[in-house]
Amino acid sequence: MIQLPELENNTYNNIEYQLKLVGGDSPLRRRGTITNYERGYQVELKAKRRIEEDKDILVIRSSRSLTPIDLIAINKRTKEIMLIQCKKEKVSTDKARLAKRFSELKSLEGTYSVKAVLYAKVNGRYRFIQL
Repeated sequence: MIQLPELENNTYNNIEYQLKLVGGDSPLRRRGTITNYERGYQVELKAKRRIEEDKDILVIRSSRSLTPIDLIAINKRTKEIMLIQCKKEKVSTDKARLAKRFSELKSLEGTYSVKAVLYAKVNGRYRFIQL
């Protein structure tokens, strides 16, 4: 995981910092601009770090996700699972508007049966093995 240094004004939007974050000879360094993907990625990392402050929570990031879920947070103590969509832009605080805009994410809310499964090679073939 990338460790972010403390910055003045606690902002991660300045271009010098973003260039250091990406490093190397990346397209970002050559262009000198930040893509929407990179902005979203930074928001996801910030959210992930905040959630991981609670050591009972395991956070999984869905890389380059085209789904309504950017982060999955599993609380081992309370047995709760949060499906999280991260947004860079400002959003309304009106819960009805948010529920309508993020209806696909909201539709995933509910009670599920969870099984621990391993996918591994057994006798030369990959199989799903319920633990």
